[in-house]
Amino acid sequence: MIRYNPKEWFGLIFHSYSRMVMLKLLPILIFIAIYTLSITYVILNAESLFGTKLEFEGTTQVHSLMGIVLGLFLVFRTNTAYERWWEGRKQWGKALVNLDVPVTKGSSGILVLPYEQAHRAPV
Repeated sequence: MIRYNPKEWFGLIFHSYSRMVMLKLLPILIFIAIYTLSITYVILNAESLFGTKLEFEGTTQVHSLMGIVLGLFLVFRTNTAYERWWEGRKQWGKALVNLDVPVTKGSSGILVLPYEQAHRAPV
């Protein structure tokens, strides 16, 4: 078990197991940063580069669509987790019943009295 102080989270980034993850992600992160910076530069300096001004309007529609997609993914993931839990619960119930059946059958011969003895009036 890894014990850490949540107030010192910055040190966890450079922990030994985090280094391997960062080494794999670093080239991708650098590529995405360069790509984003180049698109931003082109949009902001389009008039001086191309002689025309780009009309760029930020919309919230993309974020709304991404929110809907993310919500659907979360719902499906939650539904799948619940189905797995329910299947496990059913299997656990079957296991308990299957353990109980031999015990009940084995003890039924000991506990069952003949009808006459069970309903006889006390003397």
